[in-house]
Amino acid sequence: MLSLFFLVLIAPGGAQSDEIIADLSDHEIELRYSFAGRDLLLFGAIDHEGTRADAAPYDVVVVVRGPDSVLIVRKKEKIAGIWVNQAAMIFEAVPGYYALASSRELTSITSQAVLSENKIGFDNLGFRKTNPNTAERTAFSDGLIRNKINNGLYISEESGLRLMENTLFQARIHFPANVPVGHYQASIYLFRSGELVASQETPLEINKAGFSRAAYTFANEHPALYGALAILIALMAGWIVGILGRERLG
Repeated sequence: MLSLFFLVLIAPGGAQSDEIIADLSDHEIELRYSFAGRDLLLFGAIDHEGTRADAAPYDVVVVVRGPDSVLIVRKKEKIAGIWVNQAAMIFEAVPGYYALASSRELTSITSQAVLSENKIGFDNLGFRKTNPNTAERTAFSDGLIRNKINNGLYISEESGLRLMENTLFQARIHFPANVPVGHYQASIYLFRSGELVASQETPLEINKAGFSRAAYTFANEHPALYGALAILIALMAGWIVGILGRERLG
């Protein structure tokens, strides 16, 4: 953060607009068998016109999301004492992970139209529904988001971003143990007097490593063979357990 601060100090004084300079503490997370979650630090600085004394107050919003996928959300109902799946809805472009941190509450930063346009906040994720005429689409969407929150994959910390001296900022982003593998994007938005004045994006990759990576790659490149081997291993494990059980009984 100190290097970013000096970069702002030596920037040319004739800048025509506000700028934001940000980065992640790491651009790759490796998932090993012992992975129990990890925090990354997103930090940056604001290069604004004039001095800190005469500049209007800023707000910063950070969004980390990815990877998108298609999900089927099913509604369970209890019939004759048994829970069974009933109605279902398919959602497209659903981020497997979504984390947000902001300097203030979103509604205090900008308008709902701007939040919706930039997909900022749980209510503005913009899921594409293949059957949008379903009367219960809001309930299904809410259920999807609720499940993601319960699994620690959707995180919202409004007012959780530190903005210091109207210039430097930082936010700690947590990735749980069940975070999906894939490509992620960190988007940083700079607001001034409710207007979006600058933005920046930086990539992040989450990949499996070691034996987990080898197994994951093999399963994706040779799914039929992987399935056959999994069945064979399960049969052998059952056979060994059966032999051991008979020996103990004998």
